[in-house]
Amino acid sequence: MAGPELYLPDDDYWRLKVVTPPSVEILTAEDLRAQCRIDIPDEDVLSLRFIAGARKMLESRTRRCFLATTLAASATWFPRGVQPIELPRATATAVTSITYRDGLGTLQTLDPSSYVVDLGGEPGLVIPAINTYWPTTDARPGAVTVTFTAGAATAADVDPLARQAVAMVAGHWFVYRALEGMIPPEKQIAWDNLVNLLRW
Repeated sequence: MAGPELYLPDDDYWRLKVVTPPSVEILTAEDLRAQCRIDIPDEDVLSLRFIAGARKMLESRTRRCFLATTLAASATWFPRGVQPIELPRATATAVTSITYRDGLGTLQTLDPSSYVVDLGGEPGLVIPAINTYWPTTDARPGAVTVTFTAGAATAADVDPLARQAVAMVAGHWFVYRALEGMIPPEKQIAWDNLVNLLRW
């Protein structure tokens, strides 16, 4: 039987937690030195901090993971009936597991044969198998957890627009230390254009 009539997912439906962060960065310190026309590696450690910060900011704005990241998305309920789960970060590459607490509060793991994963577009979808429905939960926050991966395996596979957006912001932070975390108004339009092109 279908679950209770519940609201459908929206932007606030899932709570996200990073389980395994990327093992590499979207740019190297050498990339940022080239962007800023810097010849010496004296501040490479600081450069990597700026690169990581700019990447995380871009990922938040575009609802993407640009580099392979394992995430746990939790919610109180499954979507209604046979409505799909929309994975809340793109580009999803795999679904590792789906767990939930049933009506008695017992932790269960859904058999992968009970759902279909469609990663052919954005967002990635998880759909109940034919003649099945999402189960009911005990309606506690975090009763459902979908663990999945999203993002490219290597920096070379990342969209060049994303690499440019990160280089632009990280380079600005490198040159103007007092404005770390901020984008000046005259550069905001260029940044917004890149974000809009990358957002799904």
